[in-house]
Amino acid sequence: MSKPVVVFDPGHGGKDPGACHYDLQEKDLNLALALETAERLSDIEVHLTRDRDIYLSLADRVAFSREVEPDFFLSLHANAGGGRGFESFIYSGLKAGHPVEAMQEALHEEIMAVLKKRQIVDRGLKEAAFYVLKYNPHPAVLIESLFLDNEREAGIWKEPAFVGDLAGGVAAGIRAALAAGGGGDPAPVIWLDSPRSTPCRWGLSCTTRMRREGWPRPGQPALRTLLSTASSICSSSIAPCADCHARGAVPEDTVPESVTCHGYRAKGTVPSSALRTSASLR
Repeated sequence: MSKPVVVFDPGHGGKDPGACHYDLQEKDLNLALALETAERLSDIEVHLTRDRDIYLSLADRVAFSREVEPDFFLSLHANAGGGRGFESFIYSGLKAGHPVEAMQEALHEEIMAVLKKRQIVDRGLKEAAFYVLKYNPHPAVLIESLFLDNEREAGIWKEPAFVGDLAGGVAAGIRAALAAGGGGDPAPVIWLDSPRSTPCRWGLSCTTRMRREGWPRPGQPALRTLLSTASSICSSSIAPCADCHARGAVPEDTVPESVTCHGYRAKGTVPSSALRTSASLR
């Protein structure tokens, strides 16, 4: 069975130093944490958006995620602005009950288990429309680890053992997040090789599920082109829906009129009569 895939996104870099206080530059801390955490995840396929001090745009980071198609994307940051503590974010536009909520919670809990030993305040699980969350088609969380303009917390970052300790918490959180996100019903996914194509809002979980089940199989095209029509659908046999068509994800003539929702087959929200399977994908 293939290893799970994770992308670490060390925030800022190059000409963009991030928060700078008490002789610390956020870009350096983010990278150090990403590299240290990656060393602890030999059982996971880890990719970094940057592994040195270079500048990447937010669009570059999301493009990297789209290319790698990870099971989990984690953007690493340190905070500033007059507060204190640790907080994590997911995209604020997700529907309630989205699988990434459980992944965020699992990650957050493991990291706070480490930070509480240093009396770090838990600022909670939050939502925001950060670019790397909003435009990322894969499960994505952004963390803000302590405030660099807080003298005490900047001092903690300077402790020789702190990066290693925090990396241990992040590594444990990655494993917990992957476990938390591994269940649930299969969901529809639409990936077309077209400039106007966008993934179905559920595309992430189905793409992940298919990869874990060994897709694409020998002789089949890549995941992005596998699901090009309503008669060529994913291993869960769920056809593309009319909403995907409305957003330009699938051609108009491939969408059955009776399929008008995002629902899961197991929940009975897509009638069995509306589902078409392809023998070539079995």
